Amino acid sequence: MTSDRELRQAERVAERDAGTVAGALASYRERVGFDHAGMAAWLGINATRLAALDLCARPEPASPAFIGAVAELARRYGADPGRLVEALET
Repeated sequence: MTSDRELRQAERVAERDAGTVAGALASYRERVGFDHAGMAAWLGINATRLAALDLCARPEPASPAFIGAVAELARRYGADPGRLVEALET
């Protein structure tokens, strides 16, 4: 079982990779002025769920499957799907 601390460490590494949800959300957070807790609250999830979501591969915004893939991530982690689309499509 992964501890919250290990999950957060992996999340920080993933933030440097634009191919991960973490990389995309880190860019979005910077643009809108959210910290990590603010991002989690905006998405309607807790920080641990956000850390797990962040480790996922980022769906390709240009793909016809983008909306469906983001909706599945939102469902799996309990995030607001519309807001997750907004954050990941830019």
